[in-house]
Amino acid sequence: MLEFYLSDYTSLTLHGNYSKKTQGSNYMAFIDVDELEDFSIEPDANAVGLDESELWSVSAKVEHETDYGDLVFIASANDSDIMFFSDGDFTHQEASEDNFFFPVTQINPIEESSNSFETRFTSLGENEFRWAIGAFYESKDRDVSYDQVWDLTPTERVTYEDVKANIADDPTLVFEGEKTVQESTAYAIFGQASYDARDDLELTFALRYDSEDRDAFDERDKAASQVSETYSQLQPKASIAWQVTEDHLLFTTYSKGFRSGGFNEYAPTVNRKYEQETSDTLELGLKTTLLDGKVWLNMSVFHIEQQDAQFTRLNPSTFTLENLNIDEVAIDGFELELSATITDNLKVNFGLGLIDNEITKNEGIDILSGRDLTVTEGGTMPYVSDFNLNGSIDYSQELFQDYMLKTRLSFNTLGPRTFDIFNDDTCESDAHTYLSANISIENEQWSTSIFASNLTNEESPETVFLYNPLIRMPNQPRQIGVQVRYNF
Repeated sequence: MLEFYLSDYTSLTLHGNYSKKTQGSNYMAFIDVDELEDFSIEPDANAVGLDESELWSVSAKVEHETDYGDLVFIASANDSDIMFFSDGDFTHQEASEDNFFFPVTQINPIEESSNSFETRFTSLGENEFRWAIGAFYESKDRDVSYDQVWDLTPTERVTYEDVKANIADDPTLVFEGEKTVQESTAYAIFGQASYDARDDLELTFALRYDSEDRDAFDERDKAASQVSETYSQLQPKASIAWQVTEDHLLFTTYSKGFRSGGFNEYAPTVNRKYEQETSDTLELGLKTTLLDGKVWLNMSVFHIEQQDAQFTRLNPSTFTLENLNIDEVAIDGFELELSATITDNLKVNFGLGLIDNEITKNEGIDILSGRDLTVTEGGTMPYVSDFNLNGSIDYSQELFQDYMLKTRLSFNTLGPRTFDIFNDDTCESDAHTYLSANISIENEQWSTSIFASNLTNEESPETVFLYNPLIRMPNQPRQIGVQVRYNF
């Protein structure tokens, strides 16, 4: 990051990021429903998973102060080149008539690039009437390829380099799959206005309009696979904030949300199109401070109605991920946040979230299994936990000169959840708690940290897909590292 002060009123900030990573992929294990929490069952694929990625992004932001408000302009460009390689049958077994295993590996390169521009003008903040307007534009290109390659040695260790050598010797080993080319352009216009009706009462109204044009085709059959659709939505938001006392703020908010639709792989057993998702949210909350600001407590309740809610699953017939819709989902929730400054050096935080989500309407026939989707009504959305808890203890101490010692111990507890709209197919996970810790010594220029995530090496199901009968990817294991930072 580089920041330039071009004048007393104008600044230019440049950001750049480049990364190149090599890591494993698809650490999947075959399990039955009653083995969801049995982590003695480990992956036994013979192909060594590989995930190679090269990503870069650059952005420029200009900020200019005027007598009427602040003008901001942001331009950015992003590019990613990713290649996934893994076992296609997730085992080291030979082909067998007793099951549908077939020894293959899978190669899945993905290339994506995008450019975006945003501008905002925000009025002066000290006026009774405050406002902001802005606009956004983005263009994106995405190419996805997916091939399976016959595994000549299904019971022996095989790498990506081995498979590439086999293809060079015999190209007929490749079972060609998806060759999707996608393009999209999106724009948004938005504005917000706030008015102090009284010294203790603020009214806010916001309006945003999004529109996205998406086009896609499969290079295997461009004419038949060509699809195009425009997704758009007007999204109002309104809130009232009442400063009941100096230490108590009561607020209520209504907002409409939007997530664009799109297209899945072109294949007979895959839903080609998924619809845009919209949601209506109503929230009521209270923010309080106690003991002269040493303790603050926030809480809120909310209700969300989702239409055409989106979720992602694996399609075993094509071995690719597809996005699907659920007609209607209702969500009720409660959130609580607590922060307390015990001493000048010690601070504690705690958070609680409770979620009750229900599929209230889902009609039609599941294209993959042929089951009636109405049986999912009354069930829960996949990957949504019943509750979550989080908390932390922060301690800081001055050491010498301008150096500070900072320590942090935190936890996050994730409640039970299912992994498919047919809840009984995957059953429900247990609750799991993850601990993290960080110790750092720093000043304004230097920072050295030792960190650990998942300190107790807690094991939990992270991703679960229906596949003869299930495949499961666990969460990340314990990680310990060191980070050094220097600010110029």
